[in-house]
Amino acid sequence: MQTKQERNILYLLGDKEIDKIQIFKDKEYIINTKYYSANINIETIDLDKENCSIKLNHNDNVSAIVLTFDSSKPESFNFIKSYIKINKQIDQFSDDDDDDNNDSNNNGENEDEEQNINEILYILVDVNKSKNEIEDQIEEWCIEHLIEWVIFDSNSHKEYDIRKSDLTEIDEKIKYGSERLIEILESNMWPKMELKNNGGSKKSEEKKEIKEDIEDEYPSIKNDKFLQDSLKKVEGFFKKSAPPIQNNNIENKEKKVKTNGLSIEEDKDEIDDENDDSTMMENTFKELQSLREHMKNLPDEQRRDMAAKIAMMFASSLNFEDD
Repeated sequence: MQTKQERNILYLLGDKEIDKIQIFKDKEYIINTKYYSANINIETIDLDKENCSIKLNHNDNVSAIVLTFDSSKPESFNFIKSYIKINKQIDQFSDDDDDDNNDSNNNGENEDEEQNINEILYILVDVNKSKNEIEDQIEEWCIEHLIEWVIFDSNSHKEYDIRKSDLTEIDEKIKYGSERLIEILESNMWPKMELKNNGGSKKSEEKKEIKEDIEDEYPSIKNDKFLQDSLKKVEGFFKKSAPPIQNNNIENKEKKVKTNGLSIEEDKDEIDDENDDSTMMENTFKELQSLREHMKNLPDEQRRDMAAKIAMMFASSLNFEDD
């Protein structure tokens, strides 16, 4: 059982007129999957015209923010848009102030804080059950801000997916509504979670099992040649940009010193490495942008599968050389 210090924090915020109890009935939520468990503390915040620019404290293990709104009321969605816009501006200004006021000893802490902000999971939950006129506007906004949109009523969510995708029927394996919300939360990498790993001997077996599960879960993108080719490129970029093994770094540095004995050569190599990293990052970004444009015209099922696949590729690239 996790201690109180190990609990993650999820902010549930949105229009104060919305009954948020329907989203999460308790102030605590326990995630228990095949691979990990996590305890979540839920803190509810009401938004209105007066406080839609509220600033959250991103330093207290905030791991997810669920934004609730009613798409039948334009002002309800406007509260959410104002919060996202203003909150990100505040974060940017705060980072600039930190850079000006803190010395080099605090640089590591600032980087950690920025990383925490960027890793927060955002989910937009619509409590409206009927079709609305701003569906396309909401979807475009979510794509632009990398936020998943969930219609809380399962039937309404399924009907929207059918309308959007011009399909006559939907794969029964796809989850909608509250079940989709749970699926997203269970797929998140919570910083304070307890892995169900009994030892290193099972690590490779578990990683193989996870990989097989992933491949089986995304049948919708197997037959799209463009997606498959692009995924291979992205996977290659991720692997090339993965941090090298520390021992190799030490051996390379020793070799450089023995060869020429001049620190200027080491500096040159470091500059070359930085240039290579910049080029790799630029190529990765371009490929991801191309994928994003292609994904705009895909059904929701394929977009979800692609996003999950890319996320798993990135996570795997960080440890793909592990035993």
